[in-house]
Amino acid sequence: MAKMMISLPKMMIKKIEYLSTREMRSKSELIREALRCYDWVQAQKFGTTLEEAKRKQLSCQTEELARKIGQQTGNWDTTAAIRKMRDSR
Repeated sequence: MAKMMISLPKMMIKKIEYLSTREMRSKSELIREALRCYDWVQAQKFGTTLEEAKRKQLSCQTEELARKIGQQTGNWDTTAAIRKMRDSR
């Protein structure tokens, strides 16, 4: 699992410590749960989760790249795209 360092106001840190002790779970788990809840609220508000939004963004980027390569080669032909790239060197 990756680690992240964040800055929070002292009152928030005290609240996290209090809640994690009260709920008998780690501070990390408490913050992960808070993010899951935030993601759910955003999905209700905007109709998409953070993961779905990222997938959509990557899909759009892939389609844009395919369009650019298609314009350069005349169509979406990977062999022609590779040849064109090699010839341009």
